Amino acid sequence: MTFFSQNLKADNNTYTVLNDTIKTKSDTAQYFFPRNYLYIELAGLGLYYSINYERSILSENNNNISLRVGGSYISFGMSDFKDVLFGINYNKFLYNKLLFNTGINILFWKFGDYAFSSTTYNYGTYLAINLGINYIPKNHFFIKPNALFFFTEKGAQPYFGLSIGFKFGKH
Repeated sequence: MTFFSQNLKADNNTYTVLNDTIKTKSDTAQYFFPRNYLYIELAGLGLYYSINYERSILSENNNNISLRVGGSYISFGMSDFKDVLFGINYNKFLYNKLLFNTGINILFWKFGDYAFSSTTYNYGTYLAINLGINYIPKNHFFIKPNALFFFTEKGAQPYFGLSIGFKFGKH
């Protein structure tokens, strides 16, 4: 099957001819990506939680590239865990309010143990890949379940996350 597409202009309207079907510009769905996302991710890249900001840097034809930064802090009595993460994501509208999301992230963490008046620190850096589906209703809130894979010395470790937050600004 050969696809043939041609744009015609008549009556102050633009028409697209695709396989002998004529569509007006208004017949073609165009989705707009939010410029900013602010959210908390439960589990996910912060292991227990993380607070994240994501900014769209490029949007075109229902595709989008965004940058992400986040972090978390947890104290366990005589120990604590801190992390900072950076990522780049690719987003694509699938249908109406559903958005496919995948990205590559780098996670820097520090674990401190303060027992017996001596301090021990462990540091680490992990690479992680996320795959998710955003549900974006018309209001400013969104929800995104994620499947994650941390790459460690033991190989790819599967994990999960659930992001809940709000979006603002149009691209």
